[in-house]
Amino acid sequence: MKVLYNEKCPICAFEINQYKNKSEIVFQDCSSMGNKYLRRLHFISESDESKVGLDAFIEIWGQTKGYTRLAKLFSLPVIYHFALAAYEFISFVLFYRYKLSHRRNENL
Repeated sequence: MKVLYNEKCPICAFEINQYKNKSEIVFQDCSSMGNKYLRRLHFISESDESKVGLDAFIEIWGQTKGYTRLAKLFSLPVIYHFALAAYEFISFVLFYRYKLSHRRNENL
């Protein structure tokens, strides 16, 4: 199992650091892998099944000590749909901020 996340995003890095010592999942920085991986969290199972965004978080929570109830809660249909909308909005804003900051740094 592997998770691809943007380590250069302070919010993403903070979140992932909460899970690193509580699971058997391998966490890999994807900040240099291109835009496909930067905007959303990616979970890749041992059978190469890929889950993205909120579904990736649900997989992580389900396999991380102390977070399994959170996985069950966010899997409930009503909560899932609201959380998915919130995740998509937040991930877009963070991705946009990240791209803007990197553009500024390239122009310096």
